[in-house]
Amino acid sequence: MSEPDPGAPRGRSAWRVAGIVVAVVLGVCGLVAVAGVLLFMLAINSWADSK
Repeated sequence: MSEPDPGAPRGRSAWRVAGIVVAVVLGVCGLVAVAGVLLFMLAINSWADSK
C-alpha cells in the first residue's frame, strides 16, 4: 500500500472514515426498511389468503 502524503492535513482521513461509516449505517437502515416492507407484504398476502 502507498504511504499517506505527509503534507496532507490530518483531518481529511477522519472525514473519509466518517463518510464511510455514515454510508454503511444508511445502507443497513435501508436494507432493514426493505426487509420490513417485504415481510409486511408477505403477512398481508398470507392473511388475505386465509380469509
